Amino acid sequence: MSAPLGALTSTLLLRLAGRIVPEVASAPAKTRRTLVETVNGALLLRPAIERWQVWALILALGILTAPLSQRWQDKTLRWFEGGPLTIFRVGLWGLKTLVFMGYYTQVTVIAGIHYTPSLHEGNERLHRIDGGGGG
Repeated sequence: MSAPLGALTSTLLLRLAGRIVPEVASAPAKTRRTLVETVNGALLLRPAIERWQVWALILALGILTAPLSQRWQDKTLRWFEGGPLTIFRVGLWGLKTLVFMGYYTQVTVIAGIHYTPSLHEGNERLHRIDGGGGG
């Protein structure tokens, strides 16, 4: 099965991703390519109708925001994110999740932000930080 996002929608995805996670805009080409590959991989696991919905959302938002200044792109995306149209609100939250997954799961990004989770001691560390008081 071919990648759900073609060249145009991949370009639009990266433009939108740069507004969602500003570091994406200036990220190296390999980081940006990996983001698109990760999103494509995730979409391949979804039903065809969901792939089409994400594709259509990227296309619509990408074309709608393209001529706007960065300030207005941000305002427009925030409006859709909290706006009255459930389909766009849910769609934008899903798109943000895909962008976060595509960017923040990369080894170079993880190292760059010094994220070192403990898969075995997380609760113990949390209790030490919290002083054991639970809140």
